[in-house]
Amino acid sequence: MRFAAGANSLVNVALYLVEHRLPSITEAELRLFQAALADACARLTARGVPVSYLGSTFLPASQRLLSQFQAESGDVVRTATDSAQAPLARMEVAIDLPNHKED
Repeated sequence: MRFAAGANSLVNVALYLVEHRLPSITEAELRLFQAALADACARLTARGVPVSYLGSTFLPASQRLLSQFQAESGDVVRTATDSAQAPLARMEVAIDLPNHKED
């Protein structure tokens, strides 16, 4: 868990990894999908429900998109994906492992 500055206090946030199944999606549609996720998060945050869309990775062979979000709860992430009309196949709390270089 991480802490992020809220409007008046610190809030406890977690990293979530969301899987979307997107058969036959085009590159242009992927860009629109990604923009819809970012816009939905911005709208929720503007209404006082902090959620951040951190980006996605597309796996073309399996037609899956893995998206990362930061939020107080999985319910907030689900609200964002629902608002973006981006149904999720699966969601899990994730742990970010930084890249450590050997000295």
